[in-house]
Amino acid sequence: MKLTEAGRKVLQQNGSRAGKMKKKQGFFNSAAQSKRRKDQIAAEVAEAKRLEAEGYEVYSPTVVCDRIAVRDGKVFFVDFKKPGQKLRAGQQRIHDLVPEMYIIQYDLSRGGAAR
Repeated sequence: MKLTEAGRKVLQQNGSRAGKMKKKQGFFNSAAQSKRRKDQIAAEVAEAKRLEAEGYEVYSPTVVCDRIAVRDGKVFFVDFKKPGQKLRAGQQRIHDLVPEMYIIQYDLSRGGAAR
C-alpha cells in the first residue's frame, strides 16, 4: 500500500503533536530518560534472575560474542579475533556448549592463520 502525500502530512503532524506533548510532559528530559533506562535495566536483571532460577545460563550479549548471525533459520554466535587472541570466559563457555553454533573469525590480514 502506497502512502499519499496527504497521508504523509497527517502522520507527520500526528507525530509532531505526540512529540510536543511528550516534551511538554517532560518525557525527553535527562532525569526522565535516565529513570526509564534504569527501570528497563532493573526489569531485564529481574527477568534474567528468573531464567537462572529455572536453570538457564544467562549472559549479557557483550559477554558472549561480537555479533549474532542468522542463516537458514539457525542462530550463530560470531566472534572476531586477532591471531593468537583467546576467547574470554563467557565466550569460551558458550563455545564449549554449542561449538557448532559458534563462529570465530580471525583477522588474517595481519598474516595469521585460522584456528
